[in-house]
Parts: sequence; structure tokens; C-alpha cells
Amino acid sequence: MLEAQTPETGASHHLQTTMTIRVLTPTDIPAILSLQDMVIASLQPSEKHFLKKRDAVYLDKLLTLGIGIGLFDSGKLVTQALLRRQTFESCETNCNVNNFLRHAAQTAPALARHLLPELQAIGWGVIGTMLVSPDAAYHRKGLARQVVNALMAEYQRQGGKHVFASTAIDNQPSQKVFDAFGFARLAEAVDPKDGWRCVIFHHPPLAHLHLGASGSPHHPHRA
Repeated sequence: MLEAQTPETGASHHLQTTMTIRVLTPTDIPAILSLQDMVIASLQPSEKHFLKKRDAVYLDKLLTLGIGIGLFDSGKLVTQALLRRQTFESCETNCNVNNFLRHAAQTAPALARHLLPELQAIGWGVIGTMLVSPDAAYHRKGLARQVVNALMAEYQRQGGKHVFASTAIDNQPSQKVFDAFGFARLAEAVDPKDGWRCVIFHHPPLAHLHLGASGSPHHPHRA
């Protein structure tokens, strides 16, 4: 077992074999693109909508203004997650989370009352492009959870609080990662570009508040 330090955070993460975890920089873009291509090539035709392909220009902007965390095995990038900082003044329009939040006052009034005032004040983060190598040697080892844990720690170290994510409604592997990390499922939405249904996640959870596909609050633990 190797105990690696997340850069600048001081938080320790237990990693197996020769793995290290660190903040990604624009110099890592070729490795990110290579991992992305491998993951896309491994997807079944019915899974292609799980991942939006990113180019070098997008990644350079994200890594400059946002946060990326990568897990490396002997210097090779095998797992990653990226976080984009957002505000209502400068949020991306082609983003399921941002589109949901922009219309939350109408479609999810309970969430809007609890959450929007603070989001307007401090902004939020959106996790995207979470990738794990298709090599079976890296599966079922909790690597995605370790990367998300380090990403959340770095975002919080920088003063961030609210983190969102969205996955295709049939992308069970990604949903299991967010469920395990304690993200709450806020709502279902429709991707404005591709038309796929997706699940919106949020951390930290809002106590006992859950929004269904209609945007109406309900309590998931009640029959």
C-alpha cells in the first residue's frame, strides 16, 4: 500500500501498487485525451451517450479555471475527474446541471428556496468527465471514488461548497460512485443537446429534500 498526499491539501489517500494521485495541469491534456479515447472505444453502442467527448481547447480552459485530479499507475493516467467552477453570470449553457438550476425556480421551487440564494452568492462546481481506464485491472478497486474524494477535498480547500454532477439515467457505474460518496439525487432532467434523460446529483445533501422527475419534493425513504 502506498500513502500518497493530494497536492496542496495535506489529505492522505491510500493507493495500491505504484499509484499516485495529484492535481492535473494543462501539460496532462495529451494523457487525458488518450484516456478519453480509450474509454470511448470501449463503450457499447448503447452506452455512447455516457460520455461527452472533450477537445484540447475545452480541457485547457477547464484545467486553468477549474480543477482536475488524476490517478496515475507508473506514470500512466488511469482515472480522472474534472470540476468546472460555475456562477449564474458565467455558467456554461450546454450543461445539464446549469440548465436545471437556471429553471429551478419554476420547475423545482422547493430546491430553489433552499439552495439558489447561496449558489447566487458563492457559485458551485460541476463534476464532469469522470473516466476510469477500460483495462480490467483497474476496475472494482474504488479508484473513481478516490479521485472524486481528492477532487472534493481540493475544491473545499479552495473555499467551494456545493458540487453537482449529472449522469445518463442508465449510467449505473457513475451513479454508484456518487451514491457511495453521499451525493443526493435531486432530480431527473433531459439533456438539452442530445435528448437523453439524466440524473442530477448534489453534495452536500439537503436534509430530507429530494426532487423527482417532476421537480416536486418528496421523501425517498417513505413508502
